[in-house]
Amino acid sequence: MQHSLPGSRHLLPSLAAFYWAMSASPLLAQDTAASEKSSSARSNSSSVEKISVVGSRIKRTAVETSSPTVTISRDQIESSGVTTVGELLRTQAVASNGNFAGESGYVRSGAQTGNLYGLGPGRTLVLVDGQRLPKDASLSGTNLAIIPASMIDRVEITTGSKSAVYGSDAVAGVVNLVTRKDFSGTEVKTSIRAPEDGGGERGEISVATGVNFGDGGNFIIAGGVSRENRLYKKNRDISFGEGKFAFSSFYQPAGTYNFRLLDPVSYRPLAGEAGLWQPSANCPSGSTNDLQGPGEAYRGQFCVGSIKENSTEELTPSSQDGYISSKLGIDIGSSSRLSSFIGYTRHISRSNSGNYFSNSNYLLPARRQVLGPERADGLGLNTAGNAIEVYQVDPAAPNRVSTNLDQSYGGFISVESELGAGWSTTASLTHYATLNNRNVDNVINKEQYSKLLQGYAEGPGGSLTLTGNPSYTSLDAGRDTTILNQMVDRMSAQERNAVSSLTVNASRELFELPGGTLAFNMGIDSRVENFRQSPDPLDTVFWQNQPLFTGTESTAGSGDRNVTSAYAEFLAPVAPKVNLDFAARLDTYSDFGSASNYNLGAMWSVSDSVTLRANTGTSYRAPELNYVHQKGGGGYVNIRDPRWCEVREREGNPCVAAETHRIFVDRPGNKDLKPEQAKTYVIGAIFEPNQDFYISADYAAFNIRDVFSLRPAQDVVDDFYSGKSIGSSTISQDGNNEYITAMANPWVNVGQERVYLVQMEAALSKKVGAVTYGYRSDGTRTISRQEEESDGRMKQWNGLEDNPKWRWNNTISAGSGPLKGSLSSSTISKQAPDPENLDVYGPNDFNDSVSEFTRYDASLEWTYSKEGSVSLGVINIANRIGGLYETGNFTGAERTYGALYSSTWNGRSYFANLTQTF
Repeated sequence: MQHSLPGSRHLLPSLAAFYWAMSASPLLAQDTAASEKSSSARSNSSSVEKISVVGSRIKRTAVETSSPTVTISRDQIESSGVTTVGELLRTQAVASNGNFAGESGYVRSGAQTGNLYGLGPGRTLVLVDGQRLPKDASLSGTNLAIIPASMIDRVEITTGSKSAVYGSDAVAGVVNLVTRKDFSGTEVKTSIRAPEDGGGERGEISVATGVNFGDGGNFIIAGGVSRENRLYKKNRDISFGEGKFAFSSFYQPAGTYNFRLLDPVSYRPLAGEAGLWQPSANCPSGSTNDLQGPGEAYRGQFCVGSIKENSTEELTPSSQDGYISSKLGIDIGSSSRLSSFIGYTRHISRSNSGNYFSNSNYLLPARRQVLGPERADGLGLNTAGNAIEVYQVDPAAPNRVSTNLDQSYGGFISVESELGAGWSTTASLTHYATLNNRNVDNVINKEQYSKLLQGYAEGPGGSLTLTGNPSYTSLDAGRDTTILNQMVDRMSAQERNAVSSLTVNASRELFELPGGTLAFNMGIDSRVENFRQSPDPLDTVFWQNQPLFTGTESTAGSGDRNVTSAYAEFLAPVAPKVNLDFAARLDTYSDFGSASNYNLGAMWSVSDSVTLRANTGTSYRAPELNYVHQKGGGGYVNIRDPRWCEVREREGNPCVAAETHRIFVDRPGNKDLKPEQAKTYVIGAIFEPNQDFYISADYAAFNIRDVFSLRPAQDVVDDFYSGKSIGSSTISQDGNNEYITAMANPWVNVGQERVYLVQMEAALSKKVGAVTYGYRSDGTRTISRQEEESDGRMKQWNGLEDNPKWRWNNTISAGSGPLKGSLSSSTISKQAPDPENLDVYGPNDFNDSVSEFTRYDASLEWTYSKEGSVSLGVINIANRIGGLYETGNFTGAERTYGALYSSTWNGRSYFANLTQTF
């Protein structure tokens, strides 16, 4: 790819078609036309057309800026096997600790967000053709999964603070998605991706037609559809235990079970051998195992089966996508041009989360049934007058299945005019909206579950008492499975986010400076943002201090804000080899006040081969609308609660080391939130001794204050039990005030976050005969990543969980005539366990250290005519899954960090793209 810095104008065009975006080599390319303009600009800046560069509103004759800026061209996107913009960004080194990967989870299945430098999706601004897209409240960022890669002409990325140009959220940088323009003819593209081990197969077809008309008119209409198959967890070697822990008491062979005898009055395990777990009489020989955790007292023998063989959970969901868009450009008279874009996208994701009536950890109480003596004997079990506690998987129990429909629609219309006297203006009207509809089947009514399946009776004050007489038990061969329908329901939730804006700006070249002409831009902007989250009415009903249903998200709220902005920008060539740029902006919000920001940059061509650059500025992030206006809603977290362990002890199930239980954490809005404020410094050097070699290095520092944060639930719990203040948080306990059942924990402004890093890039090209060879390398090295904790100390996260110290990408390429090929690698450094957990988890219980990981990819492209090309590729040649680590729940199960490594879940995959124009 070409890079939008000095040197790329010579070297990278010859390699652009070879670069495979999926390989994550971040020497990204400006499209060829822009590169040619950049090259010409050095020799004759007055004779070339000025172009727009992301990160600035001033058109210029070169794409080089004082901030690191890169561009991914359409050719690289098409030859990559990448299907969404989120998938493309996730592999880049500037996304130094990845993005939300779209696996099933609390937020919603199939979503993807941008995350430059690992500073979070809320600090990466996403634009389409320079226009702001709305952020989804449930994601705190823009959902990139709704933007098909085939809809995009190129992706422009600039890093560093850009709030002085664009306003809120441009803290880590800006991603600008540029749609196609000035296309004539018809283009058909088909692509397929097929993982070698099955699951995750994907097919796509897109069509674009463009026509020129009149003098300078062009109209494009494009559309496409795609489908991706689900990938089951059981088809990949992750998320399942090793050795004896690859089996579970919850997945015993059909018709078998595990049980232990209980006292018929207290329902506690009998003392000694009589109270140990034992397998049913029909458990197959060799299917028993001791599943005690490290350091536990002996618990008996279990009849076990394979979790992997019986799991119905999905690792990645199935999805269907479609889009249609149109773009118009037409000259109005001799001095104005009208441009417009309208688009609609639709993304459907379906995910199976498995059997919620079971659990893979036998130590937890879920799916445990207690039968009194009479009920047990009625089933033919000889219990000698004792009660019995049973674990068994019921094949009749339903799976939790969620369906997410994400849609977006909107566009813009703008008019650019030349007013005379050197003035030009641009006026734009923009509206974009995103909608999410989520349906979840077979969510559990916890009250009905406790009474009908567990045999609990509710007493005074809401306390529950075991009766030993459940209405349903899977041991009963004649059981009425329709009772299961009384314990589940279907839940629905909706979310809508929108942004509408009107922008007017004017530009002019003012006067001559020693190095050229001073350029100036000023403008005003007015926009309205709003959101609405509507849960299912059943999902707002509480029972025992928690939502009655395990449900969707019981998130409710709505709100809007008006933002009025004024800005100005200067580009000043103060000397023949020195350029300065300056931007300032004032934003006034209807819900919290004003924010003012500036940006100052400089570039100095020390010699023909060395250029220095620097940039500093402020940026901010406005509180997310749901952080302020949300009425309630949240999710479940696991906490360590000493009183809960005391209750477990009395029930005959003593806690083992660091055992946790789940509580519901509500997240109401906080109208007292202030915006996050950030200061950024960038200093770099570019060395290009000749047109065949290029290297650059940039040091960047981010200091973010008043960070939005949810206090860690465990910190609130610990402060509560120690008698300390828990601030704006509140605690709920069970009816006897013995242990914590729920918590309200609003967003708050905490201290600061500091990130220091170095980004380096290099490229080398050589032509030998008819063959052009190339090598590129790009990496990001984080020097320090610190966050202020609730106790005021700065905690170092660099190199710990989900925060690799470095990412490094390399590509070698070669091409001759119509054939071009590349071999690429992408490496993520080792990640160590959080040392603060080492005193909580024993050495045999927990090990989340992640080894260094490298993925290798290859591609080959054949341009068989000027109207068509075909590309073939292999993703993940070594067929490895990245990010594996052992979980902490006594199983030794291997899991993987989805944010960094989810693209490896498919394993070795093959793709083919065919593009034909007419």
